[in-house]
Amino acid sequence: MTETAAPTLDSNRTDTIADLIDPERAQTMVLEDLAALRPALEKIAIDPPEYASISHTKRFLERWSSDYRFQAKFQDAPQEILDEWNFELTVDEARWLTDPNFIVEHPDVPMPERVREYGEWNRWKFINRDLIKLDAPAPPNWKKWRQRQINRLLLSSGAQSHRSVVHAPWTAELSRGCSVGCWFCGVDAAKFDGAWPYTEENAHEWRGFLKSMYAVAGDGGQHGFCYWATDPLDNPDWLDFLGDFHATFGSLPQTTTAMPFRNVEFTRKVVEFYAEHGQWINRFSVTTKKDFEMLHKNFSEEELKFWELIPQFENRAAPKATAGRVRKLVLERLESERKIAFDYNLENPGSISCVSGFLCNLPERRVRLISPVPACDRWPLGYYVYADETWDHIDELQGILENMIKTQMKTTVDPTDPLHPAHQVSFDHEGEDVLVLQGCDTKIRTTGMVGAEIMAEYLNRGTTAIELASALHTQLDPWQVFHQINRVFHLGAIADEPAHSEWEPESASLTIGASS
Repeated sequence: MTETAAPTLDSNRTDTIADLIDPERAQTMVLEDLAALRPALEKIAIDPPEYASISHTKRFLERWSSDYRFQAKFQDAPQEILDEWNFELTVDEARWLTDPNFIVEHPDVPMPERVREYGEWNRWKFINRDLIKLDAPAPPNWKKWRQRQINRLLLSSGAQSHRSVVHAPWTAELSRGCSVGCWFCGVDAAKFDGAWPYTEENAHEWRGFLKSMYAVAGDGGQHGFCYWATDPLDNPDWLDFLGDFHATFGSLPQTTTAMPFRNVEFTRKVVEFYAEHGQWINRFSVTTKKDFEMLHKNFSEEELKFWELIPQFENRAAPKATAGRVRKLVLERLESERKIAFDYNLENPGSISCVSGFLCNLPERRVRLISPVPACDRWPLGYYVYADETWDHIDELQGILENMIKTQMKTTVDPTDPLHPAHQVSFDHEGEDVLVLQGCDTKIRTTGMVGAEIMAEYLNRGTTAIELASALHTQLDPWQVFHQINRVFHLGAIADEPAHSEWEPESASLTIGASS
């Protein structure tokens, strides 16, 4: 039995599946296998709520979260500012949506209908996000490996990161580099060097790529997407690529773009394409206040109902992970003792990586096996790279993917593997058979672990499975020790860091985990 203690959740919000199913267990479901809940969740997740109020409430909250002057004016004259902007809300509704203290200070004020309806909308979004995490790829090795990566990120980054990262099965880049050049790019995108056009030859390659992904990942492959250190709208043939995706998987990939007004008519076509072929929550990464105002001016509330506006121009509203260019900028300014005008965190830097699977670049015919990790010197872009290969002909890709799944997605430790705590993890014990895994704001109590005190001691200082089996030989047979070690390994508490990073000199050699 594994018990997990996470931070106390705000009972007025619906952040996790646990809130929806059983609030009493909200703190003990972070690491549980939620597959049994899937039928109930799917019934709720089939269709989004269709209340007319949702898109208008969403627009008010976009203004609120992106415009701090608007917030200040609301505090001074709430009714006047709502009238000035023609928002269809009462003052009490606005306060219910934006002020947690209002609910506490006015317990007799019933929840307004508009607020309840928007709460259902948020619940639908969170359920669909969590279903993506549940919808694992088909191969058993991939399922086990991916679940371990999910567990590891919970321990190394904390519950908030755990909830927001879907661990998508794959992503594909359809350009070389990115033309936007965001100063905060978490994956430090290269300078734009051309899009991959939808020619007859490339269309054949793309369809073969999608066919290979479907053959390997199964239905779970539908949660792949098509950008990384690129912007989808850099490719003028984006809609053609989307059409093939839909033909293969029966759905469309989630899209994020930071260039809504490079070509407003093209952007409108993309918005309309999603509206016609099945909606999911897409995002505009809004880099300037001007773009924010233009989005509200050029698109109606209903048109943007399924498009989140991320106010990247306002650090208070959209804090950045200290990864990629942000990390580089922070380190440079610290070294030169210059001022840093934005929030950063080098102890728990985060990552914008959300794939535990394959990062592919079609122009380069390159595929890498990756998984999120808090950004650091060895992994400054916030993801491990377990394997990196190229293909000459698209017919080779499926074999490459299957070989990576077989050889690189490790599911057990070997007797001579070095065993060290994963990032941010330490081990303790309670009594004789409870091993305690302490991570970033998360504690996991794992019961039934004979010799827990010895296990904690050896794992904290670094050991091998053989050494630990020897230390516990009077209490357990070797196979039982291996079983206990693999339980801890599956929980993500034992390091599995690749031996080499492409961001360090070739001569470096470091093996600190159980990766083969």
